[in-house]
Amino acid sequence: MCIKAMEDSFVPPTINLDQPDLEHGCDLDYTPNKGVACEIKASANCSLGFGGHNGCIILKKI
Repeated sequence: MCIKAMEDSFVPPTINLDQPDLEHGCDLDYTPNKGVACEIKASANCSLGFGGHNGCIILKKI
């Protein structure tokens, strides 16, 4: 998904996000229910598993 988003220069939507929790300091740049076209220079993908099995990859356009 990260590579495809970087190839297409398109941030996919965060579906079913109707009300961000701004009250508790979550003022991130969400893409609620509709994707946004923009250049993506780098992305990160983290996979977290039970028992401490974790992995993360950082991708960057060159």
